[in-house]
Amino acid sequence: MEQTHLILQERYVIQTVLGRGGFATTYLAEDTRSGHSVAIKCLSFEHIDEWKTWELAEREAKVLKHLHHPQIPDYIDFFTREHSDQLEVYLVQEFVEGKNLAQWVKEGRHFSETEVVRIALSLAGVLEYLQHRSPPIIHRDIKPSNIILTYDNRPYLIDFGAVRDQLLSERTRLMGGVTIVGTYGYMPLEQFEGRPVPNSDIFSLGMTLIYLLSHREPADIDKKGLKLNFRPVVHISAGFARILDKMIEPDHTRRYPSATALKRDLENLQQRRVPYIPVGTPKFWLPVLGVILLFLVLMVRPDRPPVAPEDTPSTSNITRQSSRSTENTPAPEYKPTIPEGNPVVKGQLRFDGQPVHRLTSAIPRFWFRNEDSGKAYTANAVYLGESQFAIYDLPAGRFGISVNIDANPANPSSYPGDFRAWEVFQVTEQRPLYLEIDLQQIIRLLAPQDNDRVLKGWGAVCDNEVVITSPVTFRWESLGEGVYYDYAIQLIGCPYESKRSIAGETTPRTTLELNLPPNAANEFYLLTLYARKNGRRIGMLMTHGANGYGWDYRFRVR
Repeated sequence: MEQTHLILQERYVIQTVLGRGGFATTYLAEDTRSGHSVAIKCLSFEHIDEWKTWELAEREAKVLKHLHHPQIPDYIDFFTREHSDQLEVYLVQEFVEGKNLAQWVKEGRHFSETEVVRIALSLAGVLEYLQHRSPPIIHRDIKPSNIILTYDNRPYLIDFGAVRDQLLSERTRLMGGVTIVGTYGYMPLEQFEGRPVPNSDIFSLGMTLIYLLSHREPADIDKKGLKLNFRPVVHISAGFARILDKMIEPDHTRRYPSATALKRDLENLQQRRVPYIPVGTPKFWLPVLGVILLFLVLMVRPDRPPVAPEDTPSTSNITRQSSRSTENTPAPEYKPTIPEGNPVVKGQLRFDGQPVHRLTSAIPRFWFRNEDSGKAYTANAVYLGESQFAIYDLPAGRFGISVNIDANPANPSSYPGDFRAWEVFQVTEQRPLYLEIDLQQIIRLLAPQDNDRVLKGWGAVCDNEVVITSPVTFRWESLGEGVYYDYAIQLIGCPYESKRSIAGETTPRTTLELNLPPNAANEFYLLTLYARKNGRRIGMLMTHGANGYGWDYRFRVR
């Protein structure tokens, strides 16, 4: 499948190609039910030499369906499609906006030791989750290109070929032979010999961290025997160097036995408050450092409380002409009712990278759905003020949370100027979960109709869409400087079938004029519109009509 802007399953609007590799193509698409972006991997049998792979791909999806971790993109859907006499298999997952670590390095980003330790600790938590599965799951291909780092520096582990290859190995045991999976330079010896173990992933993670610190592929760094001699090409503390040494031990019996053990050492390293001592520091500096330590101890007096950092001033230039202005208006006193017991989830609501309370004092509303059953779920969610919230009374399981902030008192809820978000998360029995939920603001469409009210002519699918004369002018309110808008116009055939893409691009403009051909009686046009800033999605179009609401605008042309 090469065409973009197709609609699959009457739900997913294909937007662009994210990447190609081997026998799969990954697309960025829009889930019209949730309004969220998704990543769709398409597996075409044109590139596969045996139909047995279909069965294995189906089983892979079933395994991924049960992986629920905040830093593993969520499984959403799995389906097939016949196209040009070929069978295509689709795996739909949560889209993570960011760049993989290889891209960050190629663009010239240099990571500090603090940043790399934070990334290592976060990914060790992912490996700990995988190793605690029954049976343990081995990723087998951890490398810079398979770790996405978001723009707020949160790492995600992607491309779970390990699950697929674990299933392929079942076939190998039945049919004979050895399946070698992984990437040269990041793959430990036992994996190269076809005998991976759970801590093989720790070796691969260690090599990835060295790549971040040195900007060199492991194959380009000298070795001492079988072990990588990374110390001359990195500038890190002796403590972190010892951790890396143990991560990349060629003999897996001398490596960290588990991600839990690795996490413990990384946490200890992070908690230490000793001066930075680079690898290779001459010993004559040690007495000087001792004097510095003594001076610091004397300076830190018990009766001197720690100074909290001042809040970072808001840098957002978001303009919301239809929204309530909070300038010079004191926020009403808000006193939340805190239930007894400990929350199972804590979190923060953010917009454009900053806490949302800096933009509005409106109180958010929460709604939950059990993602396993698909049914609404009643949970006790409390807004604590200053963008913080807590959730009580949720059992272990996978849930979706809808957040709605009615920031504009001039119109009903979920209209232009208001904020919305949908987030899926996993509740476990081990520890409380912390969520950072990124909100999107509803864009105000000014022409050809104003979505600040119920739209006339907006009815059931293929029924009573408003008729407009071509050329058609689309205009919407700006969400501020530095914002880009992704729009797409599809030609839809009734009852709801995508025929072809008419127009679509990313633009900083807020006005479009398009010459659109007249529709046939059984066709209509569909416009989708989203806003992005600094790599984050911050806005979306939403329309209301007598038949409900939608994440698009539908019309006919005469």
